[in-house]
Amino acid sequence: GMVWESVPLRSGLERLSQAHDVTIFLDRRVDPGKIITFSAKDIPLFDLLSKMAEHEGLAVTSLGKVVYMGPPPAARLLKTLAAICHDEISGKSLHRRTGIQIDHAMDWPVLTVPREYLTLLASERRVRFVGLDRVPHDLWPAGQLPAMPFADQLTLLLIGFDLKIRPLSDGSGLEIVPITGKEQLTRQYHLPARQLRNLQKIKQIVPNAHVSSDRQTVVVRGLAEDHEQIADVLYGQGSMRTEQSLPPRGRRAQKQYTLRIVEKPIGPVLRQLASSLGLDIVFDDTAIQEAGISLTQRVSFTVEKGSLDDLLTAAVEPAGLAYHLHGKTLYIAPANQH
Repeated sequence: GMVWESVPLRSGLERLSQAHDVTIFLDRRVDPGKIITFSAKDIPLFDLLSKMAEHEGLAVTSLGKVVYMGPPPAARLLKTLAAICHDEISGKSLHRRTGIQIDHAMDWPVLTVPREYLTLLASERRVRFVGLDRVPHDLWPAGQLPAMPFADQLTLLLIGFDLKIRPLSDGSGLEIVPITGKEQLTRQYHLPARQLRNLQKIKQIVPNAHVSSDRQTVVVRGLAEDHEQIADVLYGQGSMRTEQSLPPRGRRAQKQYTLRIVEKPIGPVLRQLASSLGLDIVFDDTAIQEAGISLTQRVSFTVEKGSLDDLLTAAVEPAGLAYHLHGKTLYIAPANQH
């Protein structure tokens, strides 16, 4: 519960952040000194923040470990902008030549000039920024972001200026460009015949998305939240289900696995998968980094009633990785060195 009586917005959010160990990022366009009177009890923190934001004409969304509060149009686009950025960067060779593949926390002091801070980040991460002149002069209060993908951090830092990043066509750096407000994320879903009945349901739950199908392939163009809803309908929250199949006569029953992952960082996915399977996991970090592979790159894959090998292969292949299972230890290395 919470009771605020004439509390300045930023100071109140800072106390909430400290009390609940969560990063709350306030958009620069929101008046941090706005006086808030609000109360709620017996409610999850995210719902509490949502209700408070709505009361003040704002909106909240989450991006990784961060809760963002800002104008509703920006909150609506935040996840989509970050996902598009991940897609575009993964299609270039930036990870091989820069330091953007490693998650680092960020912090900046009071009166930080955004353009100067971005210049510092470019130097630290060995990446070239084009279009820094598009970032207006401003003075930031002290702030911080947790360790998370660099693309997510830049999306948060720039959205308050109605700006975003995209890789240069030759992959030599990142360009800062205006947000159009029409950005959409395109994903393909390969549905088994028994899932085709859900096609109409997909169109109903994401009425603002563009949905087309060709046999068992469904193409959806919409916001990141649209794709999250679709994954929930098709695959039940993206969680892994194990099913005991009926074994052929004379053979031992074999577990079958069903798993749907949509746009999740490969490192955490593999760690969670190993934990669910009761395995220890070991990454060949040196070889993975030398191969230019980032464990923060986002992957999507589907396994329907597959074997353990089907499950692990589907998980590692999209990231250019391979696995070796020895006893209860799962070893992960680049595919070309396996």
